[in-house]
Formats: sequence, structure tokens, C-alpha cells
Amino acid sequence: MAYTGTLPPKAARHSANGGSSRAATTFSSEVTDVGGEGSVAFYLLLLFTFILLARPQDFIVALRPIPIALIVGLAAISLNALGLLTGQTKFRKSKELTLVMLLTLWFLLGIPFSFWRSNSIDMWRTEWLKTVMIFFLLTQTVTTLKRVRHLLWIIFLSGFVATGLSLMLGGGLMQNEDARFMGLTRGFFSGNYLGIAASVTLPFMAAMLIHTRSVLKQTLLLISFGTMVFLAVLTASRGNMLSIVLSLLLVVFVILKNSMKGRLIAMVFAVGLVGSVAFAPRSFWERIGTLWQPESYATSTVAGSADASEYQRKELLMRSIDITFRRPIFGLGMGNFPIYSGSTTHNSQEWKGTHNTFTQISSESGIPGLWLYLTLLFTVIGAMRGMVRKCKGIPELAQEQALAKATIVSILAFMMGGMFAHLGYEYYLYYLAGISVGLQTVFTFEAKNIPEIDQKTEKGPVWRRIRHPVRGVPA
Repeated sequence: MAYTGTLPPKAARHSANGGSSRAATTFSSEVTDVGGEGSVAFYLLLLFTFILLARPQDFIVALRPIPIALIVGLAAISLNALGLLTGQTKFRKSKELTLVMLLTLWFLLGIPFSFWRSNSIDMWRTEWLKTVMIFFLLTQTVTTLKRVRHLLWIIFLSGFVATGLSLMLGGGLMQNEDARFMGLTRGFFSGNYLGIAASVTLPFMAAMLIHTRSVLKQTLLLISFGTMVFLAVLTASRGNMLSIVLSLLLVVFVILKNSMKGRLIAMVFAVGLVGSVAFAPRSFWERIGTLWQPESYATSTVAGSADASEYQRKELLMRSIDITFRRPIFGLGMGNFPIYSGSTTHNSQEWKGTHNTFTQISSESGIPGLWLYLTLLFTVIGAMRGMVRKCKGIPELAQEQALAKATIVSILAFMMGGMFAHLGYEYYLYYLAGISVGLQTVFTFEAKNIPEIDQKTEKGPVWRRIRHPVRGVPA
């Protein structure tokens, strides 16, 4: 029977190895060692992720005074720390974690040179340390393929809840054809961030669709995609649509084009996107139209607002680049670009962020900070490319390969979206990097139990130590 791209049952992986009882025993014991530790902290991390992304407090008034995310997050990090101190869990090093710690140190070193020190201290102590704790938990607890899938499903369900409830409860806000509907939450799955959210989750949705036989799960994934795209259309954001379209093209050519099932999924995605656009309000067409025919919409209020927004963003971009070259070492300090921009131009409309992730980092932490940030991005891409190459031709690792490809596309989509929003200190990228670290942990372990992968004894990460069994050429 031809291979269809669907991951075979786990038991088949052992039987394919010749049915060795020794191999099966080793596999079983190591699964317990890797997958059993830190389970409570991991499930608290899942709950924290749902609260962070779905934001149920935005829909349930009674929850708003309660700092649910803080309580759950502190419980998760405390349990993980306790496990590390007592030796019940293992500390897992990774290059990505090292880079994030170096970023943390660099941001801290830049505080004495900040434009407004107290603001940088508050930003480092609250927003950034929260992101670091999330990333640390991801690297320490997402240690099996099952946990990677669980984390992805929580992200998908969070998007479905946030966008679905916004569409259900916000119908009255869509009556005005010229109005932009930004959603009822203020989180990742709303407003101008929604296109980035959709573009970074779409690759993982595609990978999961290929490797699940459940009709219910497939339906839920497609509905989640549909609600995100439809709400993105209602926001009438040009950046949102560009991010989604570019992500979809990458998904088709990197993940879906090599199988009939993948091509069918690509068609469904395309039909869903076209169907959502067909119901777009007039404001969507007027704003999108400015991309290729700005003069034809010159008298439109909506288009005028879009042009003003574009002009302002270009001004902010050029100002952030100028600051980068005038303060190349430590920049203005964390969170200080809007304050510096507004106070030096004496214009209340200029108290805004850079609207660009990369110039946000460079203008607020200098060129060394940008270098560390870019190094993190390309480290993730490099690790996932190596994993894709080593999983090729091994059916037992088909799902791992698909998720590695999805991570690459998701990082690229984030980089594209980062051109339109300043997300340098937010948790979005660090979830993707955490998933990458988890996949590397999974691959390092599973590679030991697959005879097609021949490991050398020299030091270094396992995905750089693998030799093809036929050609015998080191990777």
C-alpha cells in the first residue's frame, strides 16, 4: 500500500524495527523518563496559554478583576522550579534558551543608558520577564510529540474561541458598512494582530490536517481557520491580508504540494479565503484598493485614513532607523521609542510604537540586541531545516517532519508580519521557538530507536550528527 502521508500507529514503529524486545523495552523506559516528568507544570502551561490567547475575561465580566493568568503562570513556574530543585525533573539546555537569556541580560545592561530608566525597568520586570518565564516553561515541559500536539490544539482552540465569540457577540458592530470590526478581545486573535496570528497558526493547522484521521478534528481545524480569516477580512487591515496570503502560499509550496491530500487541503484553504473575501465590507475593498490604485480612492474617507496611517508608519519607521544609527549600542531602552518620539516631536499623535518588530528591537536595544534577536530566529530555522532533512524518507518520522516544516513557515510568516507590528517583547515568537525546542527534544530521543538513522559518537546536537545509511556522507 502506498504511503499516504498519515502517521502510522505508534506500535508500528517498533514492529518496523524487526520486533526486537530489547529495542521495545528501551523505547518504553525512555518514553516514561522523557514524557512523565513535569506533567502538572505542563498542563498548567496549557491552561495559562488558553487564558493568554483566548482571553475569556474579555467575554466574562466576572473574571476581569481576577488575575487568572498570573495565578496559573506562577503556579506552573513554581512547580517546575520545585521539580528542578528536588531532581524530579531534568534541566534541558538549548541554544535557543541561551540566546533568550543573553537577550534578557542585554536588555538589563541597557537600562542605565535608557532614555527613561524607570519605564525600561518596568518593561523588563513585567512584560519581558513574563515572556521569558513562558519560554522557559515551554523548553522544559514540551518534551514529547503528544505534548507538542496538545500545545498546538490549545492554540487552535484559543483562536477559535476568541474569533468565534467575537463574530457571534459583535454582530451589531458590523452593521455600519464603512466600519472596521476589530473583534471583542484585545489579545493576539484580534485587530491588527489577527493576520499575524492566522499566518503563524495556519502552517501548523496544515500539518495537523495531513496527519489526523479524525473527521471531527479536521472539521474543527477548518472552522477555526475560517473564523480567523473571516474576522481578519472584517478588520479591513492590509497587513492582515498580506500576512495571510503570503503564509498560505508558503504552506502550499512547503507543506501541502507533495500529496493528494495536501493539495485538497490547499484547495479548501483557498476556497475559504475567497469565500471570506466575498463577504467583505466596503471598507475592506477601499483600503485594499489603495495598494494598487491609490488615486481612485482619493475621495474616500476610509482610503484617506488608510493613506494617513501608511504615511505615519513610514515616518515612524524612518525615525526608528535614525535612532538605531544614532544610538547603536544600547538604543533608547526597552519601551522608550514611543516616549522619545512623542516628546521630541511635541506631537501627541507621535506617541506610537515603531510598527516594525526589527526596528523596535534595534532602536530600543541597539544593534547587538537586534543581532541576538535575529540569531534566535535563524537558529530556529536552521534547526528545523536540519530536522526536516534527517526525517526525509522515514515514514515513522513523517509527522515530526511536517511539524518541523510548519515551524519554518510559521517563523517566516512571523518575520513578514513583524514588518507591520512591533512584537519584539511579546510572547508570540517565543511560543514558536519553544515548539521548535520541543520538536528537537522529540527527534533527539526518537532518532535513537530508528535503525535508518546512524548516529556518530562525537559531541554536538543529534540532528547535526546523523549520517545517511546509504550514501554514508556526514550531514
